[in-house]
Order: sequence, then C-alpha cells, then structure tokens
Amino acid sequence: MSTLHIYTRVSTDSQEDNTSLCNQREKGISLADRLGLKHKVWNEGAASSSKDNLDNRPVLKSLLKEIQDGNKPKPYNLISCFMS
Repeated sequence: MSTLHIYTRVSTDSQEDNTSLCNQREKGISLADRLGLKHKVWNEGAASSSKDNLDNRPVLKSLLKEIQDGNKPKPYNLISCFMS
C-alpha cells in the first residue's frame, strides 16, 4: 500500500499557535483516508522560509532522505498541506 507523506509547517509562531499545523495534519489525514492510503505526518513546526536551502528544515530533509534512500521500491506520494 502506498503512503501519503504529510509535511506540515508554518512560517511564524503566531500561525503555529493558531491551529494551522493541526488543520494541515487533519486535511492530509482526511485525504489519505479518502484515497485509501496509509499516512505519515512530518511536522516541521514554525520554520522560517527566508532561506532557499534545506539547512533550516531538518524534518523535510529527513522525509526526502527516507523516500530516496530507505524504502525502495515502494511507491510514495508526497503532499504539502497549507492554510492560507
């Protein structure tokens, strides 16, 4: 069975306190359920988006590494959930 990886992140502490991460997680899990997929949540929390590299996003780096290195040849789906 395929896995839907749900990466959650907000860019400010005020968003983190305002249930945005919870909303992202719930929407991702709901989508996985509708598609009949397993899910795994990767929560980065409040991480600034001011840098264009992954050095300040260790959770995203771990997610990408797991997909790339450790779980071949399993099929994967990746989704980034966000609130506007």
